[in-house]
Amino acid sequence: TLADARDGISAFLPYVTKGDGFYIDGSFIQHNYIAYTGGYGASFISSLAEMLYLLDGSTWEVVDLGIANVYTWIYDAYEPFIYKGNFMDTVRGREISRHYEEDNVTSGHVVSALIQLAYTASSTDAATFKSMIKSWLQADPANTYLKKATMWQLIEAKSILNDSGVAPRAEQIKYKQFASMDRVVQLRPGYGFNVGMFSDRMKNYEALNSEPNNIWHVADGMTTLYNNDVTQF
Repeated sequence: TLADARDGISAFLPYVTKGDGFYIDGSFIQHNYIAYTGGYGASFISSLAEMLYLLDGSTWEVVDLGIANVYTWIYDAYEPFIYKGNFMDTVRGREISRHYEEDNVTSGHVVSALIQLAYTASSTDAATFKSMIKSWLQADPANTYLKKATMWQLIEAKSILNDSGVAPRAEQIKYKQFASMDRVVQLRPGYGFNVGMFSDRMKNYEALNSEPNNIWHVADGMTTLYNNDVTQF
């Protein structure tokens, strides 16, 4: 029933200290040892946002106070890893081997989530989410999201892009260490730098479903530099 579906959401809202889920430092781990914010994490936030949007204002609206964590995750877990619409590779697991799930495609899951969360969030968060959407979509010369969006998503996205009252999100200047999954992001004027590190917490890579069999350095000192040349990623 819808009530069961709503109540089931509560199991995913608390922070964890081991295993799968969100950590207080913004890390998201899946399969116990894999940094997966841009893989399972992207799918998760997209599905969760859809449920919150559909149930909002109904008899089955989510009332668990832990739902506040969802909006915090956007800032702590997702935004640092999305540079000009590209989801950084060190947190995408085996999905980096998929030609149909490139980094500017994967970020579309978060864009979809933000479109829906803007309806359920506070007015302050909703305004910021729209700014994020506008910034990421404007940075993609290929208009990847708009080409793949459903009709409703397309209408919503274009409404945000055409709304002069929505200012694009300012460039983020920050250093964030995701200690629980051994990842680091540094954002400075004109560039973003991402490091995937090794420890006994994280597996170097995940080979499953024959994908990928040649990325064993993702958690072994992998560094990626992001700048204004967004098409190279």
